[in-house]
Amino acid sequence: MLNRPSFILYLPILLLPTFLVRFKIGSLAVNILDLALLVVILFQLPSLWTYLKRAYTTPLVVISSLILLTALAATLIAPDHSLAFGAFKSWFLLPILYAWTLAAAGPLSLQLISEAWLLNLGLASVYGLGLMLSTHATRLTSWYDSPNFFAMASVPVLLLTTPVLWRKQPKQFWSRLTFFRVLWLLTALAFLLTISLGGYLSAVIGTAVFFIIRLRQRVPLYTIMTVVVLCLISIPFVSPGHLTPSSFGDRSESAKGRNQIWAASRILLNEHPILGIGLRQFDRYYQGTILRVTQLPVEKSVPEPHNLFLALWLNLGLLGVGLFLWLYGLLILKLPTHPTWEVAALIAAAIAIIAHGIVDSPYFNNDLAVLFWIVWTLVLPILKAQKARE
Repeated sequence: MLNRPSFILYLPILLLPTFLVRFKIGSLAVNILDLALLVVILFQLPSLWTYLKRAYTTPLVVISSLILLTALAATLIAPDHSLAFGAFKSWFLLPILYAWTLAAAGPLSLQLISEAWLLNLGLASVYGLGLMLSTHATRLTSWYDSPNFFAMASVPVLLLTTPVLWRKQPKQFWSRLTFFRVLWLLTALAFLLTISLGGYLSAVIGTAVFFIIRLRQRVPLYTIMTVVVLCLISIPFVSPGHLTPSSFGDRSESAKGRNQIWAASRILLNEHPILGIGLRQFDRYYQGTILRVTQLPVEKSVPEPHNLFLALWLNLGLLGVGLFLWLYGLLILKLPTHPTWEVAALIAAAIAIIAHGIVDSPYFNNDLAVLFWIVWTLVLPILKAQKARE
């Protein structure tokens, strides 16, 4: 059982879907997840302050601080300050402060984090499966707005929890381990039923990275990872001009819509190449720009450009893209020679996020931003510790 401090620390992971429960405190728009994150941060404030004083030069704190400042600048230049501040609070400020709070708590338990995540996703899976059966829907959505959101939330978690759950044998048939294995299988089934092509792509690439890391023979690991990251970065900037409706089979409208959105995004990048357009302003600019691409847009309103790199560039400017790539550069530079199963799974989860970013924006949502920073809070210290042992 979790003791009280641990329970409070991991509570936001259980409550990730509660960002959907929104309300206002005065003129400030908030949600339950925001409040849960704030409570944990305040509860751990003394240890957080102590951690920042001694760890202010660590890669996690340095890069996340710079990203935080970049997001603040993007908020200030945004035409709609109210919308931008809400995004700054929920996508950057609270998730990053929570990541620091987790790091301040000392060595994190991957098992407890995995269990909290699987309780969250297992419940979402059960609800989604029931909803799918009762409504005869063709794709699973659960309580998310789109099947793609469930896929973006589930793939990294399925990858990073795999070694925690499947490398041990339960001592008896029905045990705590068996229970979480059932939740993992339910989540995997629900993910498959999302019919999310971006989700499938990220799962395949993440799984491939996992096994390449573990089973590599002659090719140096840093070479493999460099090629993977460079390919993932280059695809989105090449594909918009070459992706055709037939690439998606019976999803010709989806492919056509993606092409139109990416074309509009490139126009915006040409006009705002350095600073971007400001935080959470894409839909505002898109509605005027899309008519320069086509008079018959598939999607007339779009919150983000369905591509992680385009979304980062437009939201945070060129500096924001560079800072996120710095994170993934550290992943390559700090790779240990003989990574454990847990390290391989965490790296696979981090790669799966940018892999999904080829066709979607797997950061710019409250729960996805928290997921992203938890993964990196786990990855960087573990890489450093294993590299030091070698």
